[in-house]
Amino acid sequence: MAILKTYQQSPLERKNYTIKYSDWLEDGENIVTVDATVVPVTDPEFEAIVGADPNENTVSIAAGPGGIEGTTYSVTLVIHTDDDQSKEDCVLFNIVTTCQL
Repeated sequence: MAILKTYQQSPLERKNYTIKYSDWLEDGENIVTVDATVVPVTDPEFEAIVGADPNENTVSIAAGPGGIEGTTYSVTLVIHTDDDQSKEDCVLFNIVTTCQL
């Protein structure tokens, strides 16, 4: 498993991220599904909506809103392909303090 990237955002933000897997896949192979797990589980929870685009061989993450300031959340992705391969990756999200006067 690889940590692909670490991002920072406030608990009020929702950001979209795209991960390209075309370099990892074999010629003609496509992503068919992706599973995601977010840890730690907190209240308020950190939202991560994940989807796969088999035409582009990408995975999209809609990250946030939510989470607790000062907490790092790990979104673990497991992609599955039409060639019966799977790959596990991780993206980290640091929740930072919002602007205050």
